[in-house]
Amino acid sequence: MRFDDGVTLTVRFRALPGRAEDLRTALAELALASRKDAGCRRYDLFRRGEDDVLLLENWSARDLLDAHLAQEHVLRFQAGAGGLLAAAPEILEWEPFDLTKTRTEEK
Repeated sequence: MRFDDGVTLTVRFRALPGRAEDLRTALAELALASRKDAGCRRYDLFRRGEDDVLLLENWSARDLLDAHLAQEHVLRFQAGAGGLLAAAPEILEWEPFDLTKTRTEEK
């Protein structure tokens, strides 16, 4: 898979104590629905320990990401997530690294 265009985001979620399983369940449901959205190239979840979850998503275009954010399954997750999260999600947008402009010095 190439990430040379489109939009790539990471979103870090931290569960409230005792709510990690509920958060993972809600995120799994969100991921399964989101993978069906137009323009979704990747929507994967990773965990570190019990309470820390990372979402990695890639969309073919900004307007399709915007449409995804307005979908019922996203709005439903957002409405219910407050009782599961220890802090606001940390959302970062990433740009592709242009390997053609990188030079490796020979030794």
